[in-house]
Amino acid sequence: KLLVLGEAQTVKRLEAKMKYSVKEGASSVFERRASGDVVVVDSATKLSFSAPESVFSGENFDLQITYRNDSNEDLKNVKLIIKYPSAFRFVNSDPGPGSGNSEWRMGSLARNTDGVIRIAGNILGGESTALPFDLALSAEFLGESYTLSTLTGRVELAAPPLALSILANDSRDYLA
Repeated sequence: KLLVLGEAQTVKRLEAKMKYSVKEGASSVFERRASGDVVVVDSATKLSFSAPESVFSGENFDLQITYRNDSNEDLKNVKLIIKYPSAFRFVNSDPGPGSGNSEWRMGSLARNTDGVIRIAGNILGGESTALPFDLALSAEFLGESYTLSTLTGRVELAAPPLALSILANDSRDYLA
């Protein structure tokens, strides 16, 4: 079996080398090399991110992350990690996270199945800023963890609908 990691519709170069001898301990060693291109037609896993296009500072909102195993193999030790923008405040999620409110360990993910994580939170900050949510889905193969899919979702912090200025004697800096 061969695991090829890469974005869909890309070409990866595969190189192989085989060394052999006629009998064990023989001084003559033969070597054969071959290479070829492998086309990554589609990703084995998919991630999607759903959130409001924009929110107000301090407003609670929901994120929905859907992950899917489109491969012909069951995946083991599947993990989703989210890197939140620094202004994001995690409130809760379903299912609950593992460590740090940003990591979910799903265990096994059977072939051709999917799952959903719902996260509630809010953003505190200035106006008109698009904030990134970086997602990475990984699984374990032969004892090593590999990132299979990445995605960046964005939520824009909207300008408040009401602005307030306090003036005393037509001045912001008036001292009485």
